[in-house]
Amino acid sequence: MTTASNPIVVVAVFTPAEGKKEELTALFTEAVAKVHTEPGCHLYSLHESSDGNLIFIEKWESADALQVHSTAPALTEVGPKLGPLLGAAPQVTTMTAIPAGDATKGAL
Repeated sequence: MTTASNPIVVVAVFTPAEGKKEELTALFTEAVAKVHTEPGCHLYSLHESSDGNLIFIEKWESADALQVHSTAPALTEVGPKLGPLLGAAPQVTTMTAIPAGDATKGAL
């Protein structure tokens, strides 16, 4: 069960429109430093998958911190610019850990 105090992990997958991957990457990398200063941000890391998608792996202190992030300047500045850069709707999944095994290796 998720509560306001449980860490939340997010995986957000963005498919760049044809010829727009570099522009989308630049837009996202500019926002990362701003997000790192947001309260409750434990991890906000951009990756590129083998199929060319851009993927954020995030960890937030709580559902409340994630909610604040959703209306913070970094996202509100990026949001309006995304439309022409995307080839598909973003896929965003939020998760809570089910710790198992070694406490430092069994959960993000």
